[in-house]
Amino acid sequence: MCCTELIHGARSRYAQVCARPGRTLGHDARHGALLFGVLLWVLILASADARADRVLFDFESAYLYQPGYTVKDHDLLSDGALWHAFYIRGIEGSPGTSSEIQLGHATSADLRNWIILNPILDAGPEEWDTRRVWAPDIRTEGNGWSMYYTGVSTDLLQRMGAASSSNLMDWSKSPGNPVVEPDSTIYLWSPDLEVPELSAFRDPFQFEYMGETHLLHTALVPDSTVTAGRRGVIHHLVDDGNGGWTDVGPLAVNNDTVIGEWRELESVQLIQAQSRWHLFFTYFGIGGIYWVGNDAMDSSWDISTAQFIDPGVGAEITPTGNGAWLLTRHGAGMHTPYHPMANESFFVLRTDSIRFNPGSSPPTVIKENSFAQRWPERQGLAFLAAPTFGDNFLERGLDPMGQTGNGYLSSIDLYDGPFGEYGAPGADVGLTATGTIYSEWFSVAPDDSVITMLVAGRVDLLCAIRLVERLSAEGEPLQIAQLDSTRGNGVVNFSHRAWDVRAWRGRTVRLEVEDLSATGWIALDHVRVLSSDPVYTSTPAARPTTVARFMPNRPNPFNPRTELRWILTRDADCRLEIFDLRGRRKIRIEVGHRNAGENALVFDAEDLASGTYLVRLVADGRPEAHLKITLVR
Repeated sequence: MCCTELIHGARSRYAQVCARPGRTLGHDARHGALLFGVLLWVLILASADARADRVLFDFESAYLYQPGYTVKDHDLLSDGALWHAFYIRGIEGSPGTSSEIQLGHATSADLRNWIILNPILDAGPEEWDTRRVWAPDIRTEGNGWSMYYTGVSTDLLQRMGAASSSNLMDWSKSPGNPVVEPDSTIYLWSPDLEVPELSAFRDPFQFEYMGETHLLHTALVPDSTVTAGRRGVIHHLVDDGNGGWTDVGPLAVNNDTVIGEWRELESVQLIQAQSRWHLFFTYFGIGGIYWVGNDAMDSSWDISTAQFIDPGVGAEITPTGNGAWLLTRHGAGMHTPYHPMANESFFVLRTDSIRFNPGSSPPTVIKENSFAQRWPERQGLAFLAAPTFGDNFLERGLDPMGQTGNGYLSSIDLYDGPFGEYGAPGADVGLTATGTIYSEWFSVAPDDSVITMLVAGRVDLLCAIRLVERLSAEGEPLQIAQLDSTRGNGVVNFSHRAWDVRAWRGRTVRLEVEDLSATGWIALDHVRVLSSDPVYTSTPAARPTTVARFMPNRPNPFNPRTELRWILTRDADCRLEIFDLRGRRKIRIEVGHRNAGENALVFDAEDLASGTYLVRLVADGRPEAHLKITLVR
């Protein structure tokens, strides 16, 4: 069994969040209603048996970011329940590639909310890959997975290694490593090279065609016609069926005299779609993803006709079914002077869609736009970069906002991340900028009880978040009525707010976020709804303070991994216990000390049989919450 504990990073939950029950809840007229606030939070924290706990609006962008580490050349795949990203994990701020000695791993259900897991592979201890490990390429094999990756030796020679896993969490290197190295009589690769930096043989890419397995690499060949004395090629091998590989010569040769024929063609992807072959790559030393099409896989490729299609690096093209494809690639941002790593680059992975067009047209990159669809009305400059990427307050050297995930809505911040259109880390549009942004219309469900959110910003009458009801019919002039509102808390940290919405079940409503002040600002994140129908009075009986509650695990049912999630109202030492339905304890997991807010870990039930199990959360030695989970094999 493997229970991989989550690292608080891109999805750290409610870090240093100030929960203030009873403060600024509901209409301005209710600001002094402390009793209502206390009762409302009792409702929220006691509703472990709620029928649903769902997202209304959130602001995570399609980025994978691991604070303090790089996220570079990668592979993206799905195990049927979760997306997995495997990537070069270096130490942020280290010069060049000197720290790229691990392959990182993260999972996500939606390519937005990422869970950072433990690294899966380290450089060494053998000499051939002791200096770097790069560019994983993973495929299913039998009941598990196999990986090819690039290893770099102390003398900078690059070779291909292999590893295998039964669960995508635990990987073992092949005892036969390195499994492939190029023919040094053909390619510019040899331990005897006077300039070992030229020993390029990296970024494996494997694909199936005509019943054979093909393998591509970045490589170089000597060339007396090129000033630099070398020419970039794409190394091409075919599985010989006997556990080895046959070199069939370069698939493509760099003939681009403008960009430079000597440049390696890196991070190669070869995709067959729309009855054509599509070659993606990055020129060494130049940012951007380039594409060239061809009618046949093994005919002549004219690299000089390649077209720039995206500013990212290290493209990964992943099918999602029904002819749809994803494009993931990494890109860099720059930390501001206020940051401890001032002027150093940080790297993120971004996900968008890519569409293959009929004929000879290049593919089209389609930027992810679900935010614009869910928040269709925006005026003014205050919400120009929405959602805002990362913790911009921390970038300015101020106290962290403590926002959930990689994004939040703010009327002062101006940075929508690498590949975005606006700003830079720590940039802002200033207090004088004003604007409004309205969500799409939605219905309060018949069992919706409480809408919760995180709010920050100056206390200002002209900066508010409102819940309004639509009174007019579709097609008629819009008429609305305000149902509830809240304002900033006067500090930069997010704090909890909640609206009791039971009286408005069935009504058509939307959120309106307004900053109409030249001296104020407001920020919003993590809008959720709790659906339950508890009965309570204004004088509830005394009861022990609830310390924790479970949120639904995801996925459920699962096989064999699921994410267990719970919320703590205060810091506590936690333990998870797994029982079968006969009451027999099967597994005990000492989680350790956890901070108040949302916590999670990935539970691997590899050693359990199919069935329904009960998870018990013990906080500071006291059972606090229970959750049913179902394992289906």
